[in-house]
Amino acid sequence: MKLRWFSNNCVHGEDVGVDCFYSSSNSNPAFYAEASSSYPISSISANQTLIFRRVIYNEGGHYNSGSGKFTAAIPGTYVFHLGLKPSGNVPVKAHIMRYTNDRLAVVDSDDGHGYVHFASNMAILKLSKNQIVFVQVDNPQSSGATLNNELNFFSGFLLHRDL
Repeated sequence: MKLRWFSNNCVHGEDVGVDCFYSSSNSNPAFYAEASSSYPISSISANQTLIFRRVIYNEGGHYNSGSGKFTAAIPGTYVFHLGLKPSGNVPVKAHIMRYTNDRLAVVDSDDGHGYVHFASNMAILKLSKNQIVFVQVDNPQSSGATLNNELNFFSGFLLHRDL
């Protein structure tokens, strides 16, 4: 059995049992997007969709950096990961969401003792074609928070295709 390597720069000096594919139709959807000092998320408010505009990786182009939403092009099991570390002392509580009402994982940077820390969580879920996943702020106490460093990220990938 040969493994399939999904990369735009797939180069091998010998036969290592890996097939290279360049077509997005053969690739597995995957993305990694973050906030940064150049692309901050500021003036956060309750129920806001967090838009991570600095896209590091976006295989297949299924993460939209204008809306902050990932659209599943392939039905299957996906893994999503969210990390938050607000600057200053205003904590952020947010959920990885499916549709507009399915809260799948919560991330809360408030430690309950008045300190703001890095927090992360993951969600593993089945998606049908064209289902949408995004990050939404939950808590009104997050109002005014700013995410402006690379510790604030949203990522996801297809773990297994439905047959």
